[in-house]
Amino acid sequence: MRARPQCPLHMFGTGAQKECQTFLHITYPLKIPANSSEDCIGSAEDESVQAYTLTIEKKHYTVYLKQQSFLPNDFMIYTYNPGGFVQPSIPDIQNECFYEGYIQGFPNSVAILSICSGLRGVIQFENVSYGIEHLESSTTFEHLIYELNSENAKGPIWTENVTHVDNRTKTRHVSYKLLSDTVPLSDTTKSHRYIEVYAVVDKVLFNYLGGNPEYVTSNIVQIIGFVNSFKPRNTICRQALDKNCDFPEYCNGSSAICPGNVYVQNGIDCASNTGFCYGGFCQSADLHCQEFFGSRSRNAPQVCYEVNNQADRFGHCGVDFKRKFKTCSSRDLKCGKLICTYPYDTPYTKLNVPVLYMPVKNVVCVSLDLNHPDGTPNPMMVKEGTKCGLGKICLRQKCESYDVLNNDCDFKKKCSGHGVCNNKRNCHCDPGWAPPDCRIKGNPMGGSIDSGLRYLDLDIEKKAREDSMRTWILLSIFLFLPIIIGSTLLGVKWKRIKKSCFEDDDLDEDSESYTRSEESNTSEKTSFS
Repeated sequence: MRARPQCPLHMFGTGAQKECQTFLHITYPLKIPANSSEDCIGSAEDESVQAYTLTIEKKHYTVYLKQQSFLPNDFMIYTYNPGGFVQPSIPDIQNECFYEGYIQGFPNSVAILSICSGLRGVIQFENVSYGIEHLESSTTFEHLIYELNSENAKGPIWTENVTHVDNRTKTRHVSYKLLSDTVPLSDTTKSHRYIEVYAVVDKVLFNYLGGNPEYVTSNIVQIIGFVNSFKPRNTICRQALDKNCDFPEYCNGSSAICPGNVYVQNGIDCASNTGFCYGGFCQSADLHCQEFFGSRSRNAPQVCYEVNNQADRFGHCGVDFKRKFKTCSSRDLKCGKLICTYPYDTPYTKLNVPVLYMPVKNVVCVSLDLNHPDGTPNPMMVKEGTKCGLGKICLRQKCESYDVLNNDCDFKKKCSGHGVCNNKRNCHCDPGWAPPDCRIKGNPMGGSIDSGLRYLDLDIEKKAREDSMRTWILLSIFLFLPIIIGSTLLGVKWKRIKKSCFEDDDLDEDSESYTRSEESNTSEKTSFS
């Protein structure tokens, strides 16, 4: 069954007038036992855990949900009466209706749903967001499901004073405000563990939604529930792609957007000084060779790179606009085609490609002619940022001076010896040192002002207590364990010695008794005689 296009009301905060969609169909959610999956633990009677199966585009999906309660007991709404006066009221909102969860089999999926009177909310997986609403007139639990296609879906929502969003966009699409009663991190106390949010809906939007205070409130509460599903502060949102030259990024707890990619400043040594960090990866010719020829392969000596003078498929410095191979100049030889050592006795068979072997002195050098689609980089070319000599770096198949990087962040001075500079010229501190300059101890995970890590004084104190407790436990183990072991061994040894002494005493008594018996027998024999 197909339905006519419409604009969902519950997602009006992201620009309802621009969020119409054409994909709509009917689905029949089926409630299933939540404890039927290992992923979600709960008894059959546990209402805080729910599970449903949904059909989207003829495919079945299982949604697991956990109850979230975020409305205070004294939750109030304020509306203007016809006379223009503010009147407070307590809305009939069921706090136990709101759930958040995920779609089984999709690690980064999100589900934010209200389950009272049918399902209503948003699910997101595979970079697609769907809205779902219960058709109130239906007697068979029919639900309308539709794909959300907002032109602003990738931008920040519910924000003010955002410098990278132009004023026209904010004025046109933000019909209400979310005001957060927050305090600076330095002023945060142990008792401040929540955020108070006030939502203000203007008259135009209020009327657009039908002028029903409870319906509007339900929409606002649902959106706050979506905000409440942000991952906790200091949760990794982007893993480091290179252990030497990239940094992980963390959620800050108040934004759905992961901080921009941050990595080690270009030109920092890596891979035992055989390469440079560049673009977040360790660009080492040795590592590059090992990708194709195994762990024993290394970057070829200079003499093998002379093949890059040939300007053929096995040695060149790229292609020109006529798709012809370019010859490398003598200074750029090590920035052209990658040439590696081949320390094996059997031919190269990992890839079915033409291979050139070059025996030179005590090594065999090798070059591959690896086919690649037009318009894509040749994987056998020396990578950008690779070392090509002392103080030299490969850039655009040219061996340039290291100075062209214009690195003005000296990590030895700026980062106090406890960190390195990142691509934004800020210090990324080692674990245990706090940004911005890594002079002060405290931050257990280090990081930078760009990585999203936000540690409050309370967090640092808690970590310090945990570290202190761990230290005392380890000290106690190292101090008292030898004493306990020694005492045990001494006790066992003493028991053995004591047992041995008793056995010797018994033996002496038996010997003495035997001697007396012999003497008695001898005496009797003498008397008899």
